[in-house]
Order: sequence, then C-alpha cells, then structure tokens
Amino acid sequence: MMASSDVDVRGEGSLFSDQNPSEMDALCPSPPGPSRPQRNYERIGGRTGTSFCQTLIHLLKGNIGTGLLGLPLAVKNAGLVLGPVSLLCMGVIAVHCMRLLVKCSHHLSGKVNRPSLTYGEAVQYGMENMSWLRRHSQWGKRTVNLFLIITQLGFCCVYFVFLSDNVKQVVEAANATTFSCHVNNTNQTQILVPSFDSRLYMLCFLPAIILLVFTPNLKYLAPLSLVANLVMTASLVLIYFYSLTYSTVRRENGAVFPP
Repeated sequence: MMASSDVDVRGEGSLFSDQNPSEMDALCPSPPGPSRPQRNYERIGGRTGTSFCQTLIHLLKGNIGTGLLGLPLAVKNAGLVLGPVSLLCMGVIAVHCMRLLVKCSHHLSGKVNRPSLTYGEAVQYGMENMSWLRRHSQWGKRTVNLFLIITQLGFCCVYFVFLSDNVKQVVEAANATTFSCHVNNTNQTQILVPSFDSRLYMLCFLPAIILLVFTPNLKYLAPLSLVANLVMTASLVLIYFYSLTYSTVRRENGAVFPP
C-alpha cells in the first residue's frame, strides 16, 4: 500500500517523482530520522504553476527583445570573426549559469522543505552550508536583492525610454508629409504638427506599466507575452525587409554608402 503522503507528492507533480529513491537522496539528502519530509515543488504544468507552452512564451519574450536590433552594430564593432564567436561563448555561459541556479534552488528548497526559493533565499541558504559564511548569510541575501533591484531598474528605464521614443517617432511620421525632390533623387520629410515631449509619453504609459507590475501570476501574462512575441516577429521581418529593399534601391541608384 502507498502512503497518503506519497500520493500527495506525486499528485502535486514533484520534481523528482520520476526518479528512483537513490537519485533523490543524492540530490536532496534527508535529515536523520524515521521518515523523509514531504517535498512539494511548484512544477511546470502543475496546478499553481505555468504550463510548458506558457513558460516557453515567457522565456522567448524575456530573452529575445529589442536588443536584437543592436546585435549587427555590436558584431560590426567586435569584428566578423570575434563577434559571433564571443556571442556564442556568452550564450553558452549564460545558459550554464541558469542551469546551475535552477539546480541549486531545487536542491536547497528540498533541504529546507519549501516549494520554491527566491534568488536571495537561494544565496542565503547556500551560504548557511558554509561555517565561515553562515553569519553573513543575511547580508548575502540583501546584496543579491540590491543588485536585482539595480539591474531591473536599468532594464525598465531603458525600455521605458525606448517605448516612448518609438511612439513619438510613429506619431511624428503620421503627422508629416513627404515630397520628392527631383534634383538629387531623394525624399525630404517636413513635419507639420510637432509631437509631444518623450516624457509626456512616459507619463501616459506609466499607469499601464504599474498595473502590469501588480500581476500576481505569470500565467495571466502569457496571452500578452504571446501577442508581444508575434508583434516583435512581424516587426523584425518588416525591418529587415525594408533594410534589404532600401539598400538594393540605393545601390541601383549609385548611392555611396557610408563606411
């Protein structure tokens, strides 16, 4: 007969439910005692977590963004050989570090019998395993949280400015008129109605951004991430199509490209 605790663990979708007991003991050693403490993990596809498809959508949205448009300039400055090689090496290192972080979080959460750990808590419990770092574990957690806040503020500020500047450019292009100049075969654009300042656009977007911050679960943001991925893909296709078409037209007209 199977114990009720074993049924609950497998019903919750335990991370190690498909592994044998020896592998579980190697990954999450149990403290001495007559019975193993129950470990419940918030597994992908569980009742409280996101599904695999939703997680994949968030993963693509979080790792592929507007920075993709800056890669050609970065490769150009680094060199056609060193640029792609360095980009590949940095990608391998980043994926390896993410795997280490997830494994450490699962291992430590099993030791403390908690469903999940934050970044700061993972560092805190990891430092508590070392005798000479145990007294500074709280400072490790605070340091990680501080750098996370600084990093996220930097990311959010950059994207906030990027969003307002691009919307401003779209509004200015919509309120402009273009006429052809037959002297040098170029187009000149004259803005008839000036747009607002970028800071006013930031102020308009602020309420929507604040509402997104208060979303309690990532599963509710999955449709928005899906729409964002589709729009970003369409935008990249249009940008590259326009770039290739425009460069071909300029080359046919004998235009000189800047070095």
